[in-house]
Amino acid sequence: MRIHGVHDGSLYASEGRTVLVERDDETFERLGRVPLSRDLSSLVLAGPADRVVERLLGPVRTVNLWRLTDDDWLATVGYALYRSADCTRSWTRVRDLPDSSGTAGLLSTAICRHDGDLYLGEYPLAHDATPRILRSTDGGWSWATVLSVSGVRHIHSLTPDPHSGHIWVTTGDTDAASRIGYLRDDEFVVVGEGSQRWRAVEPVLTSDAIIWGMDSAYADHRRILKLPRSRIGAVRPEPDSLCPVDGPVYYADSFELDGDCWVVFSTAVEPGADSTGPAKQDYETAAVVVAASSATRFREWHELARFDRRRSPLERLYDGAPAVNAYVFLAASSGRGLFVNPYNTHTRNGEVLQITPEQFERLSAPTVG
Repeated sequence: MRIHGVHDGSLYASEGRTVLVERDDETFERLGRVPLSRDLSSLVLAGPADRVVERLLGPVRTVNLWRLTDDDWLATVGYALYRSADCTRSWTRVRDLPDSSGTAGLLSTAICRHDGDLYLGEYPLAHDATPRILRSTDGGWSWATVLSVSGVRHIHSLTPDPHSGHIWVTTGDTDAASRIGYLRDDEFVVVGEGSQRWRAVEPVLTSDAIIWGMDSAYADHRRILKLPRSRIGAVRPEPDSLCPVDGPVYYADSFELDGDCWVVFSTAVEPGADSTGPAKQDYETAAVVVAASSATRFREWHELARFDRRRSPLERLYDGAPAVNAYVFLAASSGRGLFVNPYNTHTRNGEVLQITPEQFERLSAPTVG
């Protein structure tokens, strides 16, 4: 199982292309099934042979879900974007994504809702592609280009900022293509760029700062960084270093507890070489979840969980076999705490683990940082 988010306090998730929603008793109910895309990778990885592929390689991300209302959903599979208006019973293919998109079409962090409209950031893998930011004003049925973002490989995330009213944008992957900025009047205002420090997937936006983890598999020093809002607009803004991390940081979330803001980040394990990096690359073997509170000004970090990546049967048979990343998906709720969902891990793979508000309250001494 893979969790995708929280809607009205309840989790929603998927198993393969089957959509799951949490019941009141915290079990999951099966709803509809997202259609297959017509591209070859989707047919192989998400089609009838998906269980065979998973046994040989491990689970491959092929589906993203976004629950807009009780009945309205968006989904991506391969190169296709789908829309449902009847709680996933039926789907309409509303947009084709770039041909070089990844197996799940785009990153789960690259669709957001802002001022009643939906925004989408494309994720092509071709080095000569120019990703676009799209907007839908009719709830996801039709899409138009807001702008093309030249000089970057793909869009990592689009995050609405409740404090400034902007949408924050992150891109990658080379030093020059690693940028963090925001949309203003349908233009990309770059706040920082030019090194792996500015390569991020999902930022957390607090009232006085932007916090992110470096999404770099090969940087010498990977860290969680904070840029105070007072430095936005500087010619060369310098972020503060908060915490070292072992691997590339992918996912983030935050929630309020007793008047304090908790921020949470998870790292990934990327066993394959990053094509934008040096020839020799090492990778960590475990994905980690870390958290900190505004009560300590995000200076005391706690390691909440650690999961070793699962090696596939093919990897154990011979070197050079295709290898699947390990992730930890996150979903936070102020009333329920944090949900942690390890994916392609040696233990607890596909399980949904809850860290309650009471457990966060008991956190005291930092274990990392």
